[in-house]
Amino acid sequence: MLMLSVSSQARPGILQVQRALRVPGATFSGKARCRQGASVASLSIVAGKLRRHAASTTSPGRPLEKFQVGEHVEGMVVQIYCPGGISVDVGCSDTFAFLEVEEFADGFPPKGPFKYKPGDQISARVLSVNPEARAADHGEPDPHGEHGDTGRLYLTLRSGALARPDRYVADSSRPADVTAFLDAEQEEWFAGEVVMMSSWAVYVKVTSPAGQPFVGILAEQDFDGEFGQDVARGSQVPVRIKEDRTLDCCENLNNGLRVENFCGHHVFYVSTCDFYCSVTHVCV
Repeated sequence: MLMLSVSSQARPGILQVQRALRVPGATFSGKARCRQGASVASLSIVAGKLRRHAASTTSPGRPLEKFQVGEHVEGMVVQIYCPGGISVDVGCSDTFAFLEVEEFADGFPPKGPFKYKPGDQISARVLSVNPEARAADHGEPDPHGEHGDTGRLYLTLRSGALARPDRYVADSSRPADVTAFLDAEQEEWFAGEVVMMSSWAVYVKVTSPAGQPFVGILAEQDFDGEFGQDVARGSQVPVRIKEDRTLDCCENLNNGLRVENFCGHHVFYVSTCDFYCSVTHVCV
């Protein structure tokens, strides 16, 4: 699969986002992504102990169906998942809750999952409850969500209404074809919808000239005006293509969009203002 790439300045962020690593067993490079060696090992040990402790203490807890949307809950951070969010023990006997990065604060989240550490206490509201949700089987069955987001219990730290649009799920069965964007003019604007956030960008779904949905990365440094203050999942934003070079695995090829083969994700650049901005297509 192909990935349309962002600028070189944003590339370290993409590496962090696309790996979607969790703390235990993960290897990070760079101070910002958790110090190497002892720090990672220490976090892994702490998270493992917290998972075992939470599993033993939440068994007699409340069933999932007893949690109500809008309810205020207290919880303990159990695991860090980069870039998606954190799992939280709120005393549910069926699953850990999940707090997504886009629900960390009103507007654009100023910090990512590593603003928290295992054992931190959190006070939040229940965003949604879905007992019928089923997480993908990664070979390690765990009713408490070993792999983070089980889809069953979500939290929010945002203020205001709790209504949210459905989460976007890409169609991985269709070919990753971005050729419909190759002839797009730099001044051509596309209607976009924010479907996800990380600590350095928002993910915007647009419809290609051929009618297919694509999701792209709009980096924080490319926000226009007060966009970052009010953005939320479901926000509407006009964007345009930013780059018209083609790369494959960082090698120059023929003319076209800038493309990179990276974890099955497609990235292209668009703009929200008079200077170019970046948007990525994610097809997983």
